[in-house]
Amino acid sequence: LTGQGAEGDPGAPRGNLIVQVLVDDDNYFHRDGVDVHTECPISMTQAVLGGTVDVRTLTGTVEMKVPKGTQVDSKLMLRGKGIPHLHSEGRKGNHIVHLQI
Repeated sequence: LTGQGAEGDPGAPRGNLIVQVLVDDDNYFHRDGVDVHTECPISMTQAVLGGTVDVRTLTGTVEMKVPKGTQVDSKLMLRGKGIPHLHSEGRKGNHIVHLQI
């Protein structure tokens, strides 16, 4: 942050403030750039007949539709439910849900 650091020599401008943010790993969410990945267990019945599952996102829980005939290791995407882009106002990555049968 330019000019937000400590005072310099008399008459000199203030220094810059450097902020470092460390993000711990999470057991549920896995980050890939601006996208977030999670695993969601579903039953064989849900995979064959379809249904809905509750998925925890970064902003709360959403109900996601599981299409009938879902195959093993299928992925579903929740658009715009990922991490905000650093320099793009309002743009967010996606939340990819890996279905585990």
